[in-house]
Amino acid sequence: MFLRDKIKNKDNSSQTKNLFKILKIEETFSSTRTNQDLLLFKTNPNIISFSKESNPKQISKILSHHSLPPSKDIKHLVSVELSPHPSSIYSFQNWRFDIFIPLDFPYSPPKVRIRNKIYHPNISESGAVCLNILGLDWSAILTLEDVVIGILDVLIEPNPNDPLNFDAGKLYTENYGKFLEKIKLDIGLKY
Repeated sequence: MFLRDKIKNKDNSSQTKNLFKILKIEETFSSTRTNQDLLLFKTNPNIISFSKESNPKQISKILSHHSLPPSKDIKHLVSVELSPHPSSIYSFQNWRFDIFIPLDFPYSPPKVRIRNKIYHPNISESGAVCLNILGLDWSAILTLEDVVIGILDVLIEPNPNDPLNFDAGKLYTENYGKFLEKIKLDIGLKY
């Protein structure tokens, strides 16, 4: 039985009470850490705008927009609008990303989805973003700004050798000119 289920069933054992206190402390730490990380966004010139959402109904609505199931494990949602470096092949427009912050952040990585339609080797057709730091390379010392920098890096230099969108990865390596034509076709389309 999970802790939340024990609480719903009014399990008043001392062990459950102690676990509940630990859970509350972790959630408070997660919120504090998220707020501290957002302060770093103000100094990053590539971040055009950002917002934080903590209302579970709004988070569920945005999860639904991305065709993701509702989740009680998402504590916050941070939406960022990024302007890639001019050297990026994606610098022709700004890009909006939703970063879903789990309850146990920073111990677990956030999940990232893009709002714009994009043809990119490391972003799936459904908008999922593939970055090493969002998986096996995640560490609690990483910040939300590290996630944003990772996104900006992949917009500057896609990695076709580890694609999430296999067609884009293949076209990138086999016919770069056609790849560039294809990414321009996706301007303005939304997921």
